[in-house]
Amino acid sequence: MTKPTELKGLMAAATTAFCFTAAEAQDTTLTISAWAPPTHGVNAKMFPDLIRRI
Repeated sequence: MTKPTELKGLMAAATTAFCFTAAEAQDTTLTISAWAPPTHGVNAKMFPDLIRRI
């Protein structure tokens, strides 16, 4: 069976890893670009829906 001190260390490591992961996710920027102009059918119809879903 696991000792209480080992369990505390494991929980501390998991909490630290989670905190750094959450902070990393907040700094992400998503850039969407295309070669076609904004009036192109794919850009005019697909991108607004894609952005809304994100």
